[in-house]
Amino acid sequence: MLECESTGSRPGALITWWKGKQKIQTGNEVISDNGNLTLSTYSFVPTADDHGKKFTCTAENPSLQHSLIEDSKILTVH
Repeated sequence: MLECESTGSRPGALITWWKGKQKIQTGNEVISDNGNLTLSTYSFVPTADDHGKKFTCTAENPSLQHSLIEDSKILTVH
């Protein structure tokens, strides 16, 4: 499972997951009551084909232009 957390965004951040250049759906997003924290999880069973793939989480405030931030991880499958 991969987690992506964004803090300090009001309204809550819009989080998007990417596998390489392909957008992937998660559906597991929680926004705190005050909108300050957004947590998104991507649950999947990795396969050998996922080894070396780059998974990226992007977060942006829908009310602000140029607010996109991202973090990436390269997956190692044993």
